[in-house]
Amino acid sequence: MQDGASIDGTLDLLKSRGESLSWKSEPDKGQSSAINLGFAGSDSEIMAYLNSDDMLLPGTLACVANYFMAHPHIDLVYGHRVFVDREGLEVGRAVLPPHDGEALRYADYIPHETMFWCRMHRSFHRAALTRLRLPLPTTPHRTA
Repeated sequence: MQDGASIDGTLDLLKSRGESLSWKSEPDKGQSSAINLGFAGSDSEIMAYLNSDDMLLPGTLACVANYFMAHPHIDLVYGHRVFVDREGLEVGRAVLPPHDGEALRYADYIPHETMFWCRMHRSFHRAALTRLRLPLPTTPHRTA
């Protein structure tokens, strides 16, 4: 968990979780900076990020972990979105079309809050760089 030195009660909530949650609170230079700080401080194999107003449905993490274990050749998964109001009541859904790599070249329809990827798997990244005929990085690369 990466927090941007919030003064809204977030620190109290994080501290109340004790050792069950790994977190850090420090000033950042905006959303991209905070996300990169969070990734840099993580040693998890499965990566994702949520903003403070995003949430996952119960069972999402178990579903994602089980899918990656059953499909070790897959590097990235994503799913549909459910929209809720301030009371937590569903007010809409975004049901995504089946995956189409060609369509993704023209329209980015993957919601970040539904996307999970494996840090250790590089086949997607390597394939993209190979198509572009660029040298492969020897260390992980993060962009803001």
